Amino acid sequence: MSIFSAASFCDKKFWNENKNKFADKLINKAEEILPGLSKHIEVKEIATPQTFHRYTSNLNGSLYGWACTVDQIGEDVFPQETGIKNLVLAGHWCTNGVGQGGISEVIFSGKKASRLILRSFTNKLFFAKEN
Repeated sequence: MSIFSAASFCDKKFWNENKNKFADKLINKAEEILPGLSKHIEVKEIATPQTFHRYTSNLNGSLYGWACTVDQIGEDVFPQETGIKNLVLAGHWCTNGVGQGGISEVIFSGKKASRLILRSFTNKLFFAKEN
């Protein structure tokens, strides 16, 4: 389960001092809908805008990448299949025509990339056997 909220891009010190309080408030809010949720949490990973900036270099730790505009979420604006042999792209910068980026979009993008690779690999094996 993931719980998200918009958050400001503050310095590292701010997030080190406040990320646990912020996460606890989000969990408490979620418990209004799912009573007892906190009793079932086994692992809690907290990602802040600083975290997203560190791992993605996105401006101000942007979670989603592209702006949420029709022009930037349309089909194949930045396709996963490229003109470079054996290069398939994955991540929230790739547009799959299913909405804005974020973790779920990255998961979908990775799944689609793996299918493209497997299809290419399987086709090579299949056609190699015929010859």
